Parts: sequence; C-alpha cells; structure tokens
Amino acid sequence: MKFRLKTRFKTCLFCIDVSFEEACNVINKISEVLSMVENVFKLKKSSQKLIEKVIMDENIHYMHMVFGKDDSLPTHFTNSNVYMTVLRGNLSIDLNEKGFHDYESGTVLTIPLGTRMTVKNKSEEVLEITVVKAPAPKD
Repeated sequence: MKFRLKTRFKTCLFCIDVSFEEACNVINKISEVLSMVENVFKLKKSSQKLIEKVIMDENIHYMHMVFGKDDSLPTHFTNSNVYMTVLRGNLSIDLNEKGFHDYESGTVLTIPLGTRMTVKNKSEEVLEITVVKAPAPKD
C-alpha cells in the first residue's frame, strides 16, 4: 500500500509516494530537524584554493580558506576585528607593511579593525585557516 505524503518544509511543498513505514521515517526525520536548536555547518575538505563563506549573519562572518603554494588574498584593510586560526600549514602575513611574519598550525591571531593586511602561503605545504570577523562588518 502506498501513501501520498504531503508536507511543507519552510517554503517548499514535498509530495512523494511512499510506504507507511517510509512515511513514518520521513515524518520523524522532519520533526527531528525542525526541533533542532543548533545549525550545523560542514567545512569543505580541499587541498586546492578555496574561500568558503560558512556563516555570514548580523553577528559574525565565519570563513574557511585553503591556499596552495604561492596563493594569496589581495592586499586589503580589515573591515572588522579579525580572529584567524591556522589549521594546517604555515601562514605568511604582512600587517601594516611591517614585513611578513610566519605562523604555524595551532596559532590564533587577533587583528584589529582598519589593519592593512596581505595573506600568502609561501610554503610547499597547503595552508588552511579560519577567519572570524566580529562584529560582522556593516559593508
């Protein structure tokens, strides 16, 4: 016996033909998701250049970045307080034209609003960082 299961999830209407058991499983899963307090985000796994905007809300901007050898970000001024964590590799960063400094994995940097910043990966190893901007920039 098949059932026509109709449900509205946020703004989408789903209609599928399923068995009774499958309908119960779908309803239970939807109920579970709707009752979750947390939002879950997964960072992409990559060894190629990647700039992933994970959370961009009114409170913070949370980004995940991966750089191969000689990859970089354009020189720019920070538009918020920046909290940068080196997850893998070695970060080469020049702040306010004071020369490049290198930071290994496990290092957390705090960089104030309005700082001129150049980020590069000068090493052979892949560089992976997370960047948190708090408060979230207005622009």
